[in-house]
Amino acid sequence: MDSSRPQSRTAAAVAESVDWHAVADALDAHVAVVAGDGRIVAVNAAWRRFAGDNDDADAGEPGRNYLDVCRTSASAGIVEAAAALDGLYAVLRGERPDFEFEYPCHSPTEQRWFLMRVAPLAGSPRRAVVSHTNITTRRRALLDAIAAREAGERADVVRRDAARLAQMAEEHASEHTAHAYGLDRDAARRATLLAELEPTYLALLDMAVEQRAYRVEYATSDRVRQLADALGAARARARDVVELHRAALRHRAGGAGEPRAEAYLEEGRLLLLQLMGQVLTFYRDQTLG
Repeated sequence: MDSSRPQSRTAAAVAESVDWHAVADALDAHVAVVAGDGRIVAVNAAWRRFAGDNDDADAGEPGRNYLDVCRTSASAGIVEAAAALDGLYAVLRGERPDFEFEYPCHSPTEQRWFLMRVAPLAGSPRRAVVSHTNITTRRRALLDAIAAREAGERADVVRRDAARLAQMAEEHASEHTAHAYGLDRDAARRATLLAELEPTYLALLDMAVEQRAYRVEYATSDRVRQLADALGAARARARDVVELHRAALRHRAGGAGEPRAEAYLEEGRLLLLQLMGQVLTFYRDQTLG
């Protein structure tokens, strides 16, 4: 006697009792069934919500031609739409078993990334299931890891240059090297210089923290180089650059809350290393020619 048959019939009965429309609506992914000619024949609740949130309610209902949507976007020069069009076509024609790729889909208020998957619908020739899953959290974690690694590599280079500058400033004390490496003993003149340059350094420090907190991009390289040139032209020493940094931190991190103070300390450390490296470059260029 085959004892598996009653179990199979029971499993089949349970499967038949499931409301698969409710299952699709429970998914976070935006899911649609697309016919061979590109018409959307069914969508889930997440698909409708996303269309409504992006002021395109018509796209959230069956009847829209998804291939036409992709063609229009591709014609406008959107590379991701062209890739989606090719992939969906290939699955609908049976030229490939499935298709997926990651793409950006930024809104005016946030940056977002999605994973698009296309798979043929079993039992329905020339139909495919298209899903879009929000992978923003994963992508941001990846980008943060890459940025942290690159920042670490840059910091290592700048740290070595800064150490070299400090070494030259402390080890060479002849009149020639004093002129070449800025060992001016005039404390009053240096104090005046640092006071004049502090607002510039404060602005750079603020921009560094904003880049970290709000993921904006500022073109600060030229400003750092200009500040380094001003320090070099005034024959500032390594300890003068450090004092400029300390004064700026006292203004910004002194009265800030712990998270913000930590951000200023961390970003300030990298900014200091970058500035020290640029000052070293100034003195090296002056010495060589």
